Amino acid sequence: MDEEYVPNYRVEDYQELKEGQATILFPKNNEVFYNPVQQFNRDMSIAAIKTWRDTNNEAKMLRFNKSANPNKAAPSTKFTILEALAASGLRSVRYAKEIEDIDFILTNDLLADAVESIKRNAHFNGISQNLVRANQGDAVAVMYAHRDKGAFDVVDLDPYGTAAPFIDGAIQAVKKGGLICVTCTDLAVLASHNHPEACFAKYGGNPLKAEFCHELALRLVINSLQQTANRHKRYIEPLLSCSIDFYVRIFVRVHDKPILVKNVASQTGIVYHCRYCGTFATQPFGTVEPGKGATLKYHVSAASAAEHTCTQCESKLEIGGPCWLGPLHNKDFVQRMYDAVSSTSSSMYGTQPRMKGMLKVILEELDDVPFHYSHPELCSAVRASCPPLTKVNSALLNAGYRVSGSHTQHGSIKTDAPPQVVWDVMRSLVKEMGRSPKIVEGSPADRLLAKPITTEISFDQHKDANPESRRIKLVRYQMNPEKNWGPKARHSEAPKPKNADAKRKQQDRSHTPEDSLAASVPEAVADSESAAELDTVSNDVKKLRTEDLVKAKGPSWKAIAGELGIHGSPSKVRRRWEMLQPMTTSMWTKSEDSDLALAIQKYTESGRRLGESGSWVKVAHMLRTDRSPRQCFSRWTITLLPRQGKALPFTRFHKIRGWAWSESENVLLKATVDGIEHVQDPVGTVSQARKHEPWLLIGHDPEGQLLPQFWKFIAGCVQTRTAPQCKTRWQTICKKAQPATAMSLDDVKRLVQLVKIHGPSWSMLATKFFMGRTARELRGNCMQWEKAEKKFAVNLLDIDPFSMIRDYKGNSAMRPTGDDGFYCADGKLARVGIRGKRGPLTPYFMALAKTKSLGRGRADVTRAIGPASRGNTRLLSNKAIDKLVAAISLHKNDWVSISREVGLPIPTCRRYAEGLADRLRSIQAVISDSEMDKLAAASKPEQGATHN
Repeated sequence: MDEEYVPNYRVEDYQELKEGQATILFPKNNEVFYNPVQQFNRDMSIAAIKTWRDTNNEAKMLRFNKSANPNKAAPSTKFTILEALAASGLRSVRYAKEIEDIDFILTNDLLADAVESIKRNAHFNGISQNLVRANQGDAVAVMYAHRDKGAFDVVDLDPYGTAAPFIDGAIQAVKKGGLICVTCTDLAVLASHNHPEACFAKYGGNPLKAEFCHELALRLVINSLQQTANRHKRYIEPLLSCSIDFYVRIFVRVHDKPILVKNVASQTGIVYHCRYCGTFATQPFGTVEPGKGATLKYHVSAASAAEHTCTQCESKLEIGGPCWLGPLHNKDFVQRMYDAVSSTSSSMYGTQPRMKGMLKVILEELDDVPFHYSHPELCSAVRASCPPLTKVNSALLNAGYRVSGSHTQHGSIKTDAPPQVVWDVMRSLVKEMGRSPKIVEGSPADRLLAKPITTEISFDQHKDANPESRRIKLVRYQMNPEKNWGPKARHSEAPKPKNADAKRKQQDRSHTPEDSLAASVPEAVADSESAAELDTVSNDVKKLRTEDLVKAKGPSWKAIAGELGIHGSPSKVRRRWEMLQPMTTSMWTKSEDSDLALAIQKYTESGRRLGESGSWVKVAHMLRTDRSPRQCFSRWTITLLPRQGKALPFTRFHKIRGWAWSESENVLLKATVDGIEHVQDPVGTVSQARKHEPWLLIGHDPEGQLLPQFWKFIAGCVQTRTAPQCKTRWQTICKKAQPATAMSLDDVKRLVQLVKIHGPSWSMLATKFFMGRTARELRGNCMQWEKAEKKFAVNLLDIDPFSMIRDYKGNSAMRPTGDDGFYCADGKLARVGIRGKRGPLTPYFMALAKTKSLGRGRADVTRAIGPASRGNTRLLSNKAIDKLVAAISLHKNDWVSISREVGLPIPTCRRYAEGLADRLRSIQAVISDSEMDKLAAASKPEQGATHN
């Protein structure tokens, strides 16, 4: 027993903070001493320990009642707690004040100031020294020292980072049936593919870059706990496993039952995961089968049926684990905990709404199904928009499978349906919504959709598709309530220097560049055995201490590097100097804004220009407020210039922004580009132009168009804009100056030939060969050409449509009205082409339609001479038009009969009849009477024939 604690603190020197029923004191100048993010962790821990206490006492009483010895004393309800890594002691203080029947809490930490804080906070909260026993020592050594008779009922591990070094000690320091509470905050290792070697070294398994990475993190930690316990013939039972914010929190009960250890192989295994579609499959290491009587037989699992590629999209598989494949939670334990939290006053738990939401979602999880799918990921794999989650859940439930969410991720789908059924649901969705045109043939998405649907899918709303936690609107997936919601810096005690007075003087000095540079000397150089190399580095550091050299040389970093003799390019020397400068990170004040404007005014009045080499370095030096050049540039361009309505200066810090172009910029851009375009003899390169005059002799291809890479040179001439901005602005100017006319037939032919040579590089073709045309316009005309060739099965380059039309002796309304090849019917332009608009390919459509036989050609003729304006009515299909023509010919003016036969309202039939009056005459001019009779017969419902 330690000696009595004598308080030697003043409350006014500390800041009070209340959490739950505890009030702690922490230093006012220490921001990492308390992290409000962990309040949810502490609230959950208190509720879990209370629930474990009740279940443990019930088990003790059950064993006592079954005892044959009536004189045996009733078991004690008291229990002990070890907090191995206590820090400020807030957790232990809350345990002592909010949990009943605690015998004592051993609150341990390695640092002396942390132990002093534990004693101070316990005394301030009126807790006896016997209840909260502060101890200074190594956590592992403390746990090993209590692994025999002094074991604890509850061991709480809440380290900064991984709990791996403390797991073995915790397993041995807890009593039979005791509770271990483990926190791991290193999700950058557990739930990321960036450090698989570190994860395997700490937890014995590989992580995966998957949507279920946080659930896999839980299973990796549980597997590490399980494997460690098995070595001591102990078995752990996961009671509650939570993935919270940036950490995982796991509560496990420890059993001394060697028979249960034999089942671990069947509950441990690996997971195969598809890198593209997210399909996964698990493979346990062992199996358990019933033997004779009550015995069990244990076998090694057969080889997995999983191949090296995904069964759905044929992409590569990756392996995760080994990991725990058994249940993550004990549903009875979670239910009791949820009931206790719901019945407790909200003043007890500050995070009660979130606790209820997470526990309810955990209760709804399928406990025998490891891992889950992601709703957005499934839709992304097939390039489909996301339908409501309840629609996908209903389809799986209607197919006879179970489905739930997961507390580890919003929008998760945990189901016992095999992957084939899950993807049948997605294929049915795509079939219902339509396939995306972005899917490339042979891609994984194409292979996914190419597989047949083998399951009968129904999207009817199922009563269990919407979980109860969502219906009653619990806080299920809480968003970060404030900025910087995450872990803080590690709290540590710096070692005392040998010369304390000299160290204190060094800390009192202001930060200087040479201190940072000396501290940034690479360890490889500092540990080098070569004294000469170390002396060279030290001399370089000393040379940089002279600020007069930098002020004298100004931005001439080449001269500075040569003067100092430092190895490295001048740009590296400049970046190093800028990094070492003391920098103010506080908000800009009004006085600083005015000083910055004055410094820029003085700089520009001296005949220099912002944007030249070293300009912002000089401005920052003139400001004299420890602002970096980048800070000055950002403040001037982002905040001050927009207030004045001015354009951005072009510097190396410049980023593309959407500021309006001024008239002077437009004139300068036009003059620069026009000067280049009027050159008759284009020779040379950009590099040669910068060295030799005149620079206007470059930038052309043989056809006289501007080269795409030359826009950077033009941006240098404009000075206030970047190359992409100049290019976009010039295209806009050309588009405004050019009349909005369709491309000529010769241009389309030239475009098709260029696409065969250069490929579908629409932006390059628009910039290089069709200035003023957009990439979208070129793509549309080319697609129209390909559509016509595919439709008529001919090579349009081999056809002369005008000669075909001139040789035609049919209706005069079909004759061309000019050299542009457009045709007129009833004084209206024919509408043929993409989306019903006239275009340069109209003559091809008209000519081919007249030369084709009954069928596709007639449909093209009827479409070509249809109504000129859509109005607010939808366009009828070819089949509907044929049916309407036959009905009008049969019933004459009986609009009721026509409407019934066609299936359209009478006003719609009348509206189309006005255009069909001329249409019938035009069709009869092209199609014979026998073909019209054939058309009327084919359109009757009893025939059952269709017309394409």
